[in-house]
Amino acid sequence: IYELGFMVYGFGFFFTQPFLQDFCERDLRLSYEQMAYALPVQQLVTVAASQFFGRLLDRWRAARTAALAFAILPAYALAFASAHGPGMVAVGYVCLGAAMAGVNVCWTLGTVEFAGREDSARFMGVHAACVGVRTLLAPLCAYLLQAAFHDNARVPFAVAALFFAAAVVIMWRLARRMEATARAT
Repeated sequence: IYELGFMVYGFGFFFTQPFLQDFCERDLRLSYEQMAYALPVQQLVTVAASQFFGRLLDRWRAARTAALAFAILPAYALAFASAHGPGMVAVGYVCLGAAMAGVNVCWTLGTVEFAGREDSARFMGVHAACVGVRTLLAPLCAYLLQAAFHDNARVPFAVAALFFAAAVVIMWRLARRMEATARAT
């Protein structure tokens, strides 16, 4: 189920990634200089929030921490879906940076929790292979969706928010089930 949550999140993530540059340039008419500031902002926020999510992972464990990280992502997608200038793009990138700190921590260390130390390498291999599947399928689906909506680049961002919300539900339910199992034993 943990991997399913990441598949759903990843589908939303790769629904948006191919559109970021084109959307900012074509639809928002942002210059390359304006866009050049966005990625470092996202990366700085990711670095700043990584320690927080690492500590949270120790307390909350992987599924609940991933649910929180995924819960930030709809704000990123909706900021882009509603953007009309650089302000909302900046908000979107700040949200993406914060969420990716949690996603990175959970993606990397969650495998140990679910597979155990003995099988974590094998689980990580499956985990990485699934990234390839989403990377292949999600952008194609997003482009087809965009074409179906008359080249509206905002639609994939809105649909991505739904994928992110679904991933939150999956991870939250997994976390609750794991906590109930731990209490029962």
